[in-house]
Amino acid sequence: MTSPLVLLCADRVITGVERTMYRDGAVLVTGTSIAWVGPRPMAPDTPARPMHLDGATLLPGLIDAHTHLALDAGPDPFGALGTLTGRQVLAAMRERAGRMLAAGITTARDLGAPGRLDTVLAREIRGGHAHGPRLVTAGVPVTRPGGHGAALGGECADLDDAEALVRANRDAGARWTKVFVTGGFTTKGTSPYALQLPTQLLAEVTALSHRLGMKVAVHAHATAGIAAAVEARVDSIEHCTWMSEDGFDLDPGLMAAMAEHRIVASATVNSRARNATGRLPWAQRAAQLRALYESGVPLAVGTDAGIPTTAHDDLPASLPAYLDLGLDPLGVLELATSHTAQALGLDDTGALREGMRADVLAVEGDPTEDLSVLTRPVTVLGGGTAHPTVPAQKAPRP
Repeated sequence: MTSPLVLLCADRVITGVERTMYRDGAVLVTGTSIAWVGPRPMAPDTPARPMHLDGATLLPGLIDAHTHLALDAGPDPFGALGTLTGRQVLAAMRERAGRMLAAGITTARDLGAPGRLDTVLAREIRGGHAHGPRLVTAGVPVTRPGGHGAALGGECADLDDAEALVRANRDAGARWTKVFVTGGFTTKGTSPYALQLPTQLLAEVTALSHRLGMKVAVHAHATAGIAAAVEARVDSIEHCTWMSEDGFDLDPGLMAAMAEHRIVASATVNSRARNATGRLPWAQRAAQLRALYESGVPLAVGTDAGIPTTAHDDLPASLPAYLDLGLDPLGVLELATSHTAQALGLDDTGALREGMRADVLAVEGDPTEDLSVLTRPVTVLGGGTAHPTVPAQKAPRP
């Protein structure tokens, strides 16, 4: 139920911008919006109902820039998808979205669902018929026949197929186009080290999407895929792991171009990242992300929720890994809120300030001292509506 006027009071209020934090702070919520933020003793004189959250911290709701609500996070998510009806998939998506919101994730970008079920769920959430974060959607992703992501239904043999798919996604309500430009780790017969789509097709799809008012997100592990994405002037590069068959090929020139054209590096980091070895050890990955950040490339946080062993409410537990980029906890919190909102083109969320959507998270303790308290939500408001909370996924020790 939406509260018409409530004053949230807590030991700390982190605004999410310019490192601003108020001790003994308060947030005044009017309907779906924030009316005032500041020190509690200076709160405006209103008939607002006070809600005292002793020992807690208020901050903007978290934002996950890369999720797949249609995937089950099991050992073979694409295979499992093929055993279900659309009705069953949508029901599972509703449940996962509810868990995300209960963990403090108030906005999420879904980057691929069969039958454009992400756009269906987004409408349900907007209409109050389902509980979940506000969804930024991409509909059915573009891939080649048999390519990575083909299980989501977007196999395109040529440019005509791709254009028809993009237009259908837009008509269904999607505002992003997702393109699998390289292969992936979870699809046999594809390689993350190589292109799987012609660069000209990517350029044409990007140009069309931009003409239609849509942004473009490109799945790219290989440096060749990153180069194609930069050349096409896409809006975000997912994963951006700089892989080659021989190792890694971090390209300073491409990083400079990403910074110049404000192409977002959408990091897919989960709660197990710090333990990663093998093909993408954490030391290597953290160094890549640190180099991107220091080069001025906009970063967005995300988990790729739905892939094997990455639960949909994993984001709060994943955030301590970003400390290894040289950020302090307050910097990580701003990265996961206002910076990611900006990266997704959202100007009404990601910060606690007057006029913004009332997307508010309250957690036990002080996340500027210990980010693990993010897994202990007390209260979550999504667009001013309070929702039940549950403990989020907890990160293993690094």
